Amino acid sequence: MSNPATARRRIAVGILMFLLLTAGGFAALRWAAGPNENLLRAITGANRSLLLAAAGLVLLELAFGSARFWTLGRVVHPGFRWRDGLHANLYMIFFGGVTPMQLGAGPAQYLVLRGKGLHAHDALAVLGLNWLGGLLAMLIVGGAGLWYLILDGDVVLEGILQGLIGMVGVTILAALAVTFFPRPITRLLVRIRPLRRGRVGHRILRAIARYRRTLAEFRLTGRGREGWILNLGVSIISLLLRCSIGVVVLMSLGVQADAVSMVARQAIQFSVMQVAPTPGGSGVAEVTTIGLMTGIVPSTLIVSYTVLWRFFTSYTGILIGGVVVMRDLYRGTSKAGGESARRGPSDGADSRA
Repeated sequence: MSNPATARRRIAVGILMFLLLTAGGFAALRWAAGPNENLLRAITGANRSLLLAAAGLVLLELAFGSARFWTLGRVVHPGFRWRDGLHANLYMIFFGGVTPMQLGAGPAQYLVLRGKGLHAHDALAVLGLNWLGGLLAMLIVGGAGLWYLILDGDVVLEGILQGLIGMVGVTILAALAVTFFPRPITRLLVRIRPLRRGRVGHRILRAIARYRRTLAEFRLTGRGREGWILNLGVSIISLLLRCSIGVVVLMSLGVQADAVSMVARQAIQFSVMQVAPTPGGSGVAEVTTIGLMTGIVPSTLIVSYTVLWRFFTSYTGILIGGVVVMRDLYRGTSKAGGESARRGPSDGADSRA
């Protein structure tokens, strides 16, 4: 993001990938559902009051998602505000939506946290604990949903659930290892002779040591433990709000469904999207609707439901985040241009004149 023009080109490529994969996912969904659905009629005929309620849930989910950063950021930086957490959250949503495997979300959040006054090791600790809190919330909500579906006798999802448990389990174990056991990782890096002797290596090892001290602060101090517990609670509420959007969207189309079953399936679907290799889960989100929502959403409404569900749970946040990101990029370009104008022409230009 140091070069605004390059950043804009990369963002444009990511948006194009997202749109193409999303279009492919909807094409596959439409083919599987059949040509019986009148998409325009279903969407325009949806209950507007319930759609407004879905929009309200989106805003609440954004608020609680931003509070996830605030609960941790204020522990290491007293001046960290909820508004700063909102900035980081919107960057996460946007760059997660326009980069493969959502890999751009982490660096984007890091840059925002650094810009808000956090030291490098503090920003990494906040990001690591926030990520872990999100994974644990997904495990708790998704695990409860899985248990409910098992008790309800739904065995259609058995294959999907087994694969999901494996992926999420490995991811959580890796997150726990990196977050709570940095000492063995440090010892491993110390054995690398070039890293130990070089200037860059010394900086890396020093940063890891500071990172460990920050994690110790979260584990050992009352303020740190409080922030971590609040982060987990807010993460659970944020995920439940996001899962509830699908229930309201389905109701707006005139379908009454078991809300608990819908939330459980939404939690599973969001877990699959979290580990999807595509930008923002594009394509994967649309296709998984076929297996997860069959039997709940009528085949004549499955595409309409998916369009509205994706609009509220993904597209809205990406659009808002995109406005914030492009505004920041534009300000960066304007600032660079203003500084260049104040400096005046270069020496080379003077000599050519």
